[in-house]
Amino acid sequence: MFRSSAPARIGILGNPSDIYGGKVIAMTIQYRAEVSIKRSSKFSVKMADGKEANESLKRLIKASVNRLVMEGWIKEKIPMEVSVKTEIPREAGMGGSTAIIVAFLDACRKMLQLSINNYRLAEIAQKIEHKDLGIVAGYNDRYAITFGGLLYMDFTGKDVDREIWEGEPYAKITRLDAEEIPLVCGYWGIKRRSGDVHAKVRERYLRGDYEVKDAINSLIKIADKGKEAIQYSNWELLAELMNENYEIAKKVGWAYPIDDKIREIGLKNGAVAGKLGGAGNGGVMIFLLTENRNRKKLIKALSDAGAKAFIPKLSKGVY
Repeated sequence: MFRSSAPARIGILGNPSDIYGGKVIAMTIQYRAEVSIKRSSKFSVKMADGKEANESLKRLIKASVNRLVMEGWIKEKIPMEVSVKTEIPREAGMGGSTAIIVAFLDACRKMLQLSINNYRLAEIAQKIEHKDLGIVAGYNDRYAITFGGLLYMDFTGKDVDREIWEGEPYAKITRLDAEEIPLVCGYWGIKRRSGDVHAKVRERYLRGDYEVKDAINSLIKIADKGKEAIQYSNWELLAELMNENYEIAKKVGWAYPIDDKIREIGLKNGAVAGKLGGAGNGGVMIFLLTENRNRKKLIKALSDAGAKAFIPKLSKGVY
């Protein structure tokens, strides 16, 4: 039996510019997905508790196997039993599907002794979601979840629409050494597909929409400034940048009224900033506080409003 575990992630600044060759600061957190595999007489996917996996989960795993075959990492589909366990809230903007794919790829890497480094693993995961599953997906989740930690990631020169990795530059990754950022996360628990949120804006970008292109350039600058803010624990500047990031997302169409609602609750209850940690329309909102003592107040306010809330804790990447 070969096991792998991969974390959830939240985007702190710059997202979703990663879809467009931008820059992002992200953090992997305590919720994780675990995938176990072993050779078998037939191919099957189930949950760790023995229950049958749903069709959505089966699609993730089957697409992952097909991609490994397509890129020549394995010659053919290998009979194996796949077991999945996840504590990451699904379709909540925390990279739950990506974590399962990355954990599965890592388990295959171990069992089959594949010479896939972490950069290629992240690239393969992106192609599985964006090209094979038809989900509009950038590189943020795939790199962050693979490498883990608090990361500044530069995706300059990368093209999400390439069919396979063809020698384009890998992402440039910088680990940020910083004291704990005083954050609280909140989300409604409403399932939605992140790709659907990104697809409409992506269509505008491909048509040459200047508003979208200007927004991406602004997000890149925000991520650059945010790198320094985090390294020097300048929470006042970080708050300013997070709020600016959200307003850009709202203007372009990445954020929705339901996102405004949870953000307003946070800003009225101790948070100095609030922005989406992933895709909008009900996805996770991350709040910055200047004092840790306000965390309990904010968590209670979010819970009283019917949202789910938690304090994010730094977690390692896939292993």
